[in-house]
This record gives sequence, structure tokens and C-alpha cells, in this order.
Amino acid sequence: MSIGFATYLSISASVTLAIFGSALVLLIVWQDPRRRSNWYFGLSMGVLALFGAMNAVWQVPQQFDLEPKPLIQIVTSLYVGALILIFNFVIVFAEIPLNIRAITHLVSIPLAIITTGLIWTDNFYADFEPLATGAYSYRVQPLGYAGVGVGLLYLLSSIGVLFAQRSEKARELSVPMIMLVASIFGFGLSNDLRRHGFTAIMTTISVILLGRLMLKYQVFKPLIDLNAELQRKNEQLSEATRMKAQFLANMSHELRTPLNSIIGYTDLVLNRTYGELTELQGDRLKKVVRNGHLLLELINDVLDLSKIEAGRLELTLGRVPTGELLDSLMQTFEPKAREKGLMLVRGYSGLPALWVDETRARQILANLISNAIKYTEQGVVIVRGHFDAEQRQVIISVTDTGIGIDPANQERVFEAFHQADHSLLHPHEGTGLGLVIARRLTEMHSGRIWFESVVGRGTTFHVALPAAEDVPQPSRIFEPRARNTGPVVLAIDDDAEAIEVIQGYLESANYRVYGACSPNDGLKLAHELKPVLITLDIRMPGVDGWQVLEALRRDPATAPIPVLIITATDDRNLAPMVGAEGFITKPVQPAILMDNVRRLLAVPAEARP
Repeated sequence: MSIGFATYLSISASVTLAIFGSALVLLIVWQDPRRRSNWYFGLSMGVLALFGAMNAVWQVPQQFDLEPKPLIQIVTSLYVGALILIFNFVIVFAEIPLNIRAITHLVSIPLAIITTGLIWTDNFYADFEPLATGAYSYRVQPLGYAGVGVGLLYLLSSIGVLFAQRSEKARELSVPMIMLVASIFGFGLSNDLRRHGFTAIMTTISVILLGRLMLKYQVFKPLIDLNAELQRKNEQLSEATRMKAQFLANMSHELRTPLNSIIGYTDLVLNRTYGELTELQGDRLKKVVRNGHLLLELINDVLDLSKIEAGRLELTLGRVPTGELLDSLMQTFEPKAREKGLMLVRGYSGLPALWVDETRARQILANLISNAIKYTEQGVVIVRGHFDAEQRQVIISVTDTGIGIDPANQERVFEAFHQADHSLLHPHEGTGLGLVIARRLTEMHSGRIWFESVVGRGTTFHVALPAAEDVPQPSRIFEPRARNTGPVVLAIDDDAEAIEVIQGYLESANYRVYGACSPNDGLKLAHELKPVLITLDIRMPGVDGWQVLEALRRDPATAPIPVLIITATDDRNLAPMVGAEGFITKPVQPAILMDNVRRLLAVPAEARP
């Protein structure tokens, strides 16, 4: 007995069907076995998996000494049962109207009974003969062909129902149903058990297509829909948060305006502007002012937080001397520390400048120092600082010997409206917004804030803020190249070639031209040389030209000197506002330069604006 290629192909198709059917049963068990469509699908796939396994074995029944008649009856019964279950699954899965579903279920039961009866009463197959390949041949009886015809009509009716629905899901389901129609011919039109491989192949393709649709509509599509719904909800939540922040900002503004008037008028009364007060009246009014300031602080915190959440808070970054900022804060809080008998200790020196919004950096540090004093009843509050050269950050630490923060509350310290210890809420009033705002502001500066704390021993808060990139400007001074005897002109520009161009133009007119590549050198030469004219570039790194011009105008020795701005940007409207007498743009045209120089030197100093 030899097994040919067709038999191997048939066995392979049957094994594949068994594997795919089993896998899809597991998928249904994992996904949702209680759903009606899944119930039908899981049963049909289980039956088809069993059909595939038995069909693989029964391709060569002689090898196992098996009787062909009961084998083919079992295989056919499994196949018919699977078709009926798949038909019911398709009707439910495609969301066919309930009345059609009811008819389908009613037809399925008698059809299954009649077909099974035909198979097991010798009215379907007959005349089994062994073949040399190990399989058997058989003959399909007239009633068997009738059964095949009924099966075809059953499947074709399901395809017709699907096409009638005109939905994408129904159209996709019709394709595997057509494959099942083709698979029936393996039983009805062949008299060789080996040909059941064709049935297995077509059924396997149908199962794969049905499995793909199950994954698409009950796994992937729900995930896509869920993600879309989550995105929509997130957008709604973001919009609600924005509207809430806008409302809080508007309300905070409306509350702050009358509150400022209340505090202001109360201060006027306390200052005896409207007459003398009794001691009791003064005490009560002081409490009004104190609580008014507490309420104003709350409103300001809410306003700041709402601006941050709404994305309406903008930073104005600049170079801020760290030592001066900390000294100013220490002077502000020293009286408050003395009132509680605390020592406020400086532990910083020689720190590089910060690159921050000064107002917001002050707010961050003020909150940390204020909290340290608030939660410390005795001992010290130490403000330290050091420079992290690797991260280019200045790290400022505020250490107290206060109550500390319980480990259970440490993760919530930076949450809005949360305080470190609710059992101490009365003596330590506050909104719980300060640290939230401090962290948000720190993150807006690309910094970070963190802390360490031990209950009963104190807390240290650290804040890391970006250091200013202090790029030292090279000291480069240009002497006149020609031995002229005319007036002295000073050119201040960070571009050495630009200075050389101006020197060339003006020295041809007998001027003695000095040049400075840095603002500091330019101011120094202006004092020493007292030139008749200064040309100034506005866009320079570090201290820009506007600051140089302001310094020249503040100094009585250099204030009368006319300044001609020469720059690549068109800021001519700003020039007269900040005290410049002339403005020309680069590239410099010699005729325009000479005309402006002659014009400015022809106007007496007292006649210039």
C-alpha cells in the first residue's frame, strides 16, 4: 500500500483544520463565551476541529483496521452539524433581523435530525470497497444526493440572506460561506474517501476567513473603537479642564479686585487716616487685614494654577543673579522666622546666575522657605545651594527641623489641595496649592523638584533650575588703521568684519575709528575716548545693544554722544524711543553711512532730542 501526494495533501489539510478549529475555540473561551454568536462559533469550530482530526486518520482506515461505513457516517455527521452551527452563527453575527433568526433556528433542528437519520440508516452511502492506497471507495445513494442538495440550498439561502443585508460585515461573511458550498462537493461528487481532502481544504479556508472576521469585529475593531472613544473622552476632559481653568481665572480676577479694595481701605483706617481707633478696634481690623491677605494668597494661587492648567502662563526668561535673589528672599522671611524664634541660615555663596523668569523663580523659592518656617516650631531653616556642572543646573535646598512628612503622605505632597499632615490642619492653614504650583513652574523651566523627609526630624526640599550660559566675550579692541587727524568715532559690534568695513568707510573721510567687539569694551572705550559719534549694533550676545545704549544715556559723561544704530534687523521705530539719533540697516551703504554721520555731527548736542 502506497500513500500518494493527494492523500498527503488531504491529511495536511485535515490536520490544519483541526489546529485552526481548536485555536479558534480557545479564542472564543478567552474573548467572551457568553455571547450568543460566540457560542455558535465556538461549537462549530470545535466540531470542525474534531472533523479535521478524524478525517486525517480516516484517509487510510485500512492501516488502523477500521470499518469504513461507521467512519464516514461519523465524519459526515460532524460535518453536517458544523455547517448548521456555522449557519446559525453567521445569522446572529451579521445581526440579521430577529424574525429571520427565529425561522433559521426552527429550520435547523429538523434539518439536522433528517440529515443525520439519512446518514445512519444506510440511505446515504453504500457499497464500500477497499483500495490499494488504504482508503475505500463508496457509492452515494439517491437520498444521499438529495441530502447534498438540501445542504447546498441551506448554505445558498444563508448567502442570499447575507447579500440582502447590504452591510460590510454581511458581505464579508458571504465569502467563507461560498467556500463551504464548494466543500460540499467533496462528499457529494466523489466516490473515494481520499477526496475528502478537498472538503478539508475548502473548509479550512472558510474557517481561516471566519476566524479573521471574528478577530476583526470582536477583538481589533472593539479596541479601535475603544481607543477612539478614549481619545474623544480625553478631548472632552481637556476641554472641560480648560473651561474650568478659564472659569477659575475669571472668578479669581473678579474676587481679587474687590478684595484689594477691602484690604486697602482697612489699611487706611488702621493708619488713622479717618480718625483714632480704640485698641479693640485696631486689633479687629488687623485680623481683617491678615485674613484678607490669606484670602488674597488663596485667590492668587488658584489664579496661577488655573493659568498653568489652561496653558496661559508664559515665562519671560532672563539672567538672574542667584545670590541676589536668595538674599532678597532671606531678608523678606527673616522677620517671620524671628517671630517664631527660628534661625534662618544662609548656606550658599558663589553660585552662577539662573536662566529663569525671575518672578516665578522667586515664587518657587518663596513657597519652599515659607513652608519650612510654617511647619517648624523650633530649630533652624537652612537655605543651601550648589552648582551641578554636568546638568548645568543650580540646585537650591531648603532644610527645616520641623514636623516632617509621614511616608504615607509623601506621594501626595505635590497633589492639589493636599497638606502634609491633616491632623495639624488648624495650626498650619493653607490651600495645599503652593507645592503644586512650585512643581509646575519648575517643570516649565525644564527643572525638577524633590524632597527627603523624616517624621519628627524635618524635611529638605531641593529645586534644580537651569543656570545661565555665561559666554565670556573676547576682549578685542580695534585701533585706527590710518594715521588720520580727524574726529574720533567708536564702532561697537560683535562682528569684527563689520567693524573693519565701518573703519574703511569712515577713515577714507579722515575719521579716526576705534572698534570694540564686546559691549563692556565698548562702554569702556566710550568713557576713555569721548568720541564724537558711536555706531552700535543692537543684536549682540549677552548684554545687547539696547542695554549698552541705556547705559550710555544714564552716564552724564557719555549721554551727549550721538549714537547711530547699525544692525541687520529693522527696529528703526524703537531707536528714537530709547535715545538713538540715527538708524541704518546692514549691509552698510557708504553713501548712507556718510550722510548719517554728517547729519548727526552737524546737530549741536543741546538740539538733539
